[in-house]
Amino acid sequence: MLQSRGRDRGKSTSAPKFQPASLVVVPPEGGALEAEIRAGRPHLLPQFTLEGNRLQGSGSQAIEMQAFSKILQVVLGKNEMLLVEKHSAGARPAEYIAERYVWDGQNYQKAEQLISHSAPKGCIWKDQRNDANSLKQPPRIFQRSGGQIMARSGADMLFGELLSILRRNISAIRASADNAGPGGPINHAPVGVEMMADFGKRARVLAKIGVNLCAFAFGETFVRHSSFDNIKASILSGTPPIHEKTHAPQSLPENDDVAKFFLAAPQRHHLCMLDSVFVPGMGFTIVFSIRLYGGAISSFVITRSAPSITMVAPLFMLVDYMEHKINLLSKARFISIYLKS
Repeated sequence: MLQSRGRDRGKSTSAPKFQPASLVVVPPEGGALEAEIRAGRPHLLPQFTLEGNRLQGSGSQAIEMQAFSKILQVVLGKNEMLLVEKHSAGARPAEYIAERYVWDGQNYQKAEQLISHSAPKGCIWKDQRNDANSLKQPPRIFQRSGGQIMARSGADMLFGELLSILRRNISAIRASADNAGPGGPINHAPVGVEMMADFGKRARVLAKIGVNLCAFAFGETFVRHSSFDNIKASILSGTPPIHEKTHAPQSLPENDDVAKFFLAAPQRHHLCMLDSVFVPGMGFTIVFSIRLYGGAISSFVITRSAPSITMVAPLFMLVDYMEHKINLLSKARFISIYLKS
C-alpha cells in the first residue's frame, strides 16, 4: 500500500492493491468511513451510512459520489435483488450464497436462498458483522474501486431493513450526492484495518526469497545441494515449520552489527542480507535476514551444512520498491556508502 505503481508488466501494469476485509478512516468528528489505500494514501470510498435516523453521504471525490448515486437509483429501483456472500473453505471451490429479496411495496422481503459456484452478476455483496471484536460500524452501503457494491450491517439490523430504508430515501441519496462539495483533507486520522494473516505462509514466502537470493549469488548448482532439501520442503508444504526470529532493529543493542546495517538502509528500500559462518564438521550455516518497508527484521536459517562458498559474506540486496530496482552490495561496499562516518 506504500507503492504508487507495480512492476512494469506492459498493459497489465497497475498500482499494487491492498485488500483487507475492512479498512476505515476515523475522522476527528467521530464515526468510521470506508476507505481504500491508493498510492500510499487513504481514499474514502463513495458511501451512504445510516446513523440512527440520519442517512449520511461521504467520499473523497464528488464525482464518485454522484456516479454511485446513479447506480443506486437503478439498483434500488428494481423490485428484486440479490444479496451475495462468498464462502471459501481451504482447497474446495468457493460457494456463493445468494439471498433473493422482493419489494412488496413498502419493504424488501427475503424470498429464498440460492447456492452456486459462480458469482451472480448485478448483485450486492453482503458483509455481516457479528464479531464483537470487530470495529463497531453503523450500517452502510458503499462501492469499492473495482465496482462492487457492498452492504455492511451488524447483527442488530437485518439487510432487508437496511435496503428498504435506502430505497425509501433514494431522493435524499441523490440530493446528497448532487450537492457534494470539494471537501478537504482529513489529517492525522487513525486508520483501522481488519484482515486475516497466516504468519506460517509469510515465513515460507520470505524463506523462498532467501533461497532464490542464494541461487542468484552462488549459482543454481549450489542450492541444488542436499543441504537445502529441508528448507525447500518447508517452503513447499509448511512441514516442518520454518523457525523465524523477528526483531525490531531499534530494540537491538547499539553495537549489534545486524542492527547497524538495517538501520542504515535508506528510506523506501527493502534490505536483505545473506550471512554465513563455517562450523567444523558441518559446513556453512547460512542465515537470511530481511526487512520490508522499514518494519521488523525477520531472520531464518537457510541451511546448516552448505558446501564451500566462493563469495565473501555477508551479501546485501537493496531493493528500491518505488522504482523497482535491485542493487547487490558487498559488506565493504555497503559500509562505504551507508555507514561511513
